Amino acid sequence: MKNVIDKIVQNTYRLIFGDEPAITINRFARDLSFVAVGFGISAILGLATQIMAGRILGPLEYGKYSLIQAVSFFISFTMLLGVATALIKYSSEKSNFDDRQRIISTSYLLFIFLAVVSSIFLSIFYNVISSIFGIPAELLIYAIIFSLLASSYTISVAIAQGLKEMKVLSILQIIYGISGFLTFLFLIYLKVFTFQAILLASSINYFIVFVLTAVVFRKYLSFNFDKILAKKILKYGFFASMGLIAYVVYSNFDRLIINKFLGASAVGVYGSYYVAFIASAGFIFSIFNLVFFPMVSGIKDKEAILKKINRIVPKLSLFAALPVLLFGIVVLKLYGDRYQLNFWLCLLFDIASVLSVINGIYVWYMNATGERGIKITAIAAILAAIVNVVINISLIPIIGFLGAAIASILAYIISIFITLYYKKGCIVK
Repeated sequence: MKNVIDKIVQNTYRLIFGDEPAITINRFARDLSFVAVGFGISAILGLATQIMAGRILGPLEYGKYSLIQAVSFFISFTMLLGVATALIKYSSEKSNFDDRQRIISTSYLLFIFLAVVSSIFLSIFYNVISSIFGIPAELLIYAIIFSLLASSYTISVAIAQGLKEMKVLSILQIIYGISGFLTFLFLIYLKVFTFQAILLASSINYFIVFVLTAVVFRKYLSFNFDKILAKKILKYGFFASMGLIAYVVYSNFDRLIINKFLGASAVGVYGSYYVAFIASAGFIFSIFNLVFFPMVSGIKDKEAILKKINRIVPKLSLFAALPVLLFGIVVLKLYGDRYQLNFWLCLLFDIASVLSVINGIYVWYMNATGERGIKITAIAAILAAIVNVVINISLIPIIGFLGAAIASILAYIISIFITLYYKKGCIVK
């Protein structure tokens, strides 16, 4: 399986660029093949779990889960503050054990401190915060716990990425997919037909990966906290977190507005479209980016990489649109009759999915160039988020889901445009 994926990546490179892959590309193909196998298996099991959850739980309970998930994305940034991104950036640039241990240990201790402080603050003021998000206090408590586990998973994956241990990461992801799938089936067998079933299945996934990563990479974890390095990590992480929270806004704010005007059941239906299109495309991109970001971070001639990206993006846009549309429609059909299929909504989500991948490629490329690059992507994300919020508030009460999809499309276009316009000065030859 790995060899097949390896050959596909290399042959695709030859087809697009018309030359033989360099050593860096061969290494990229090797690492990507490891990740693709593990995350591919995990994706199939994860998608099956989401579809079963949508069919069995129904739009109302599935909508509650979707709301908890959306709110948890907002909360997670306070527990990480971009530390995971900085960990990948700086550890992937080093090969010396002592340097890597210092970077990983400092980042890990920063995460623990931020997670504890954030959890305490959110738990004390949960009534106020739940009213801000417009959800019941009970769901916010679930969101806080879910955020803590999701953040633990994020920092764990970041360690494997930074060390470029793609084989280990692949194995962990297979365990992740299997554990969630079996947990959900077990809870359904026990007749747990509420949002807690899919929420618990997802939470156990995160916890298992967190524990296993701590065991596998324990030699890199110590109480070696470097204050100077911590300042450097937090400085880079600050801009990463600004971009992340803005991205979270224009990726999840629509569900909060839909809940306000159309109710939790509508969030469940909208969530099925999100999983079928944007989340599925995003998952495929995340597999690519697990290798792409650390690889670009460690390469000095970043201009050569940008030229290759510029050549592949138009072809990606052209050839990916139809497969994504067909795949999304099939997934929606699997959700069942309670999730109505709207072709025009599918088409808009298809466009948004392709744009989300293109945006991701350029954003993570810029993040890999250093502080200036991540400042630009943060600004782009913030402006895109502002536009997204305004359009969602304006259009969702009038045209419902279509307004949310249009808002997402415009947000991605703005982010791509600003990132490309200001890229000059970040490129190292």
